[in-house]
Amino acid sequence: MATVDEGATRNTPEVNVLVRRENWGTVAGAMTAAGFDHRIVKGVNGFVDRPDGNERSGIYFWFAGERVRESDVLPMPELTEAVQGSRFKVISLEALVRMKLTSFRRKDQVHLQDLLRQGLIDNTWPARFPDTLAERLREPRRPGGVRSVQVLTSTSSGGRAYTVGIASALPRPSSLRSALISRQRVNTRTMSQRAKPLQ
Repeated sequence: MATVDEGATRNTPEVNVLVRRENWGTVAGAMTAAGFDHRIVKGVNGFVDRPDGNERSGIYFWFAGERVRESDVLPMPELTEAVQGSRFKVISLEALVRMKLTSFRRKDQVHLQDLLRQGLIDNTWPARFPDTLAERLREPRRPGGVRSVQVLTSTSSGGRAYTVGIASALPRPSSLRSALISRQRVNTRTMSQRAKPLQ
């Protein structure tokens, strides 16, 4: 994202690293020696600062060419799909989109929306993926799909921005308006019942 617009990047406290399984012993030993504690978080190998590190800002390792879950359509990318970034190697855009479509959690969908808005991916991209993933990529552009995304952030004293709320997959405006009017009527009725004058 930063290659197009640095201001459009999202501050994510965790770090994700792709490694080969055969190198895991060496990686784990180096992380432990550097002062990190090993933890398994939702089935993923991670390391946090010693002694009381926060899992949200941990370093997580994924095995190249392997599925995270048995139900995943495709495995994680191979290390051969890495490209040189400004400071270190990162996976290619196509590999990143494939990962996001495979996982397809809410935050993955938000990230895909970011890529669409920045023009990094477009309506030609579904043809690059298997049908299941292609359908997921088309989904955000359907009427009634993910129509709007709002991110609220606050900044800590240390200057790091944290995401505190994401609202997505919003209902159509007419439905939302009807729901708000109905709630307002209920609240007004309840207040009027509670505020009956003394006899």
